[in-house]
Amino acid sequence: MASADKCTSSGRGATGLLVSALLAASVAWPAVALAHPLVDEGRRLYEEAEFVSALDALGRAEAQTDLTLADLEALLAQRVLVQVALGNQDAVRADLRRLLAVAPDHTLARGAPPEVARLFTELRAESTGSVRVVASTDAAAASVTITVRAENDWASLVRTVRTSARVVGTADWDVATDAPLLVPTVPGDRVEYFVEAIGPGGAVLAQSGSAESPLRAAAGAGAEVASSGEIWPIIVGVVVGLVVVGVAVAVAVVVTQPPIVSTQLSPFTVHF
Repeated sequence: MASADKCTSSGRGATGLLVSALLAASVAWPAVALAHPLVDEGRRLYEEAEFVSALDALGRAEAQTDLTLADLEALLAQRVLVQVALGNQDAVRADLRRLLAVAPDHTLARGAPPEVARLFTELRAESTGSVRVVASTDAAAASVTITVRAENDWASLVRTVRTSARVVGTADWDVATDAPLLVPTVPGDRVEYFVEAIGPGGAVLAQSGSAESPLRAAAGAGAEVASSGEIWPIIVGVVVGLVVVGVAVAVAVVVTQPPIVSTQLSPFTVHF
């Protein structure tokens, strides 16, 4: 019985040391400017060793729609510590991957648990950088269609892709989520737009253009679009057709001419 009590006491002592180390790490964790109260609440509860409540607060923060990228980085960094304290190893790995995708240059504090630091180093070697967002436009006679896709989402962070567009000179933005956006136009219009990849908590993981500095696309079937295959085939067809007609006429003229008998050989010529 004494031996069992000793083992129980030893186990509690080891757990207490781990918790103390984690709490020390949270104090030494790189300071990030926080703007979301739920992220702050999760950190406060963690420092009070209320790990389950801390996990709940961070989960509620992730379910919001107004997190900044800095908020998301702070959330993931804090949740790594909470998951370590709760012994959720798979969750620790998953959140470290997400953290590297959100902030590839993130650095763990000196007080981070050694096993977390080792895993973080391994995962950094496997990471492929940040999410990218790519947009393409298709300008028809009466509209411009914008299509967007996310790339390099190796940590499965992207929740949705969003496109905002309008005709230059109009006030309101048309918005499409997870679908192409068609903007009606008339010849001479120009369309301005920007695209975003949205992650947990509504954080913008990547964007191309912005409301302040949008990308632009020409509307209508002008030279930009026609030169990709609409005008030149017609021109080439006409030229080829004229050449064929000319050759046919020339052959017809030669065939209908009466034969000329001559004892002197001369070059055969065709006059157009």
